[in-house]
Amino acid sequence: MADRRPRQALRLLADRGRVHPTESADEARSQILTTWDELRRDRWPDTHDLLDELVVLAARNADVDALNLGAQQIRRAAGELGDERTYALPGGDRLTLAEGDAVRVRVNDYRSRRGEGPDLLNGYRAVVSQLADDGRVEITWRTRERGQDDAYVSAWLTPDQVASGALSLGYAMTIAASQGMTCDTSLMYGHGANAHAAYPGLTRGKKANHLWLPLAHRERGHPGPAR
Repeated sequence: MADRRPRQALRLLADRGRVHPTESADEARSQILTTWDELRRDRWPDTHDLLDELVVLAARNADVDALNLGAQQIRRAAGELGDERTYALPGGDRLTLAEGDAVRVRVNDYRSRRGEGPDLLNGYRAVVSQLADDGRVEITWRTRERGQDDAYVSAWLTPDQVASGALSLGYAMTIAASQGMTCDTSLMYGHGANAHAAYPGLTRGKKANHLWLPLAHRERGHPGPAR
């Protein structure tokens, strides 16, 4: 893929059962979430382990949002989430968070410089550990240092910080946001990703990288049925 041979790259992946064509975008996203649910239940029932080892990727924010909401609904239906609260976001959007949800930090807040606790850095993936009655959100993330035991760090965010967009759901993310991360398995929705964007998405997983492509979508300028 990096050498601009996407056809050969896709064929190599397809020959190993890693490319999954579906008829529609909805079917592709549904299959991704089903696979995600099966993997996490079988291998990573702890949400911190899930964040370390399994990632769901898409090229476009709209697809990431749909996948995040689907994952949250699966966990809510399974009784895995606690109390929840909805926050109004800029632009008229809304964000519902529940205790136990996976979230992603979207801002840099260097609290240590002010003597106010651990830094919050853009890209951190964490778990909602508490929702206070006043709307504050406590998130907890795991740090791993070679040769040391796991450590857990927590920080509180105010309702105003959440409402400003400091957090998003963290089950899925854009391919661009995943650059540099390493996990066990990645599940990628490929529509909207060209070869340049697809390459990092298909190299996040050490053990397996899966790609879903909806046949109903075709890039403009390429007539005829999708193959």
